[in-house]
Amino acid sequence: MANYLCSYDLEEALAAPHPVFLKQAVAHGWQAWVLGSNNVWYHLPYTTLQGTFPDIGVAELAFEATRGRARDAKSGNHQQVDYCAI
Repeated sequence: MANYLCSYDLEEALAAPHPVFLKQAVAHGWQAWVLGSNNVWYHLPYTTLQGTFPDIGVAELAFEATRGRARDAKSGNHQQVDYCAI
């Protein structure tokens, strides 16, 4: 298993899209926190996620699933992920 970082950008929407997106990201294996070597949890910069997946393909699928579920959850107020670099 490898750790992956993902940086993304959400299009502006009528309501704040980040809480919905982050909830879905956590459900798909992504986290906004990372455990340091000193056993302390650190919050990653805004719009950055970390996840542990078997390979990059699984990481990409998890991100796409997050994007789709977040869009579904916001029905009528679609958010577009502009990019994701894994």
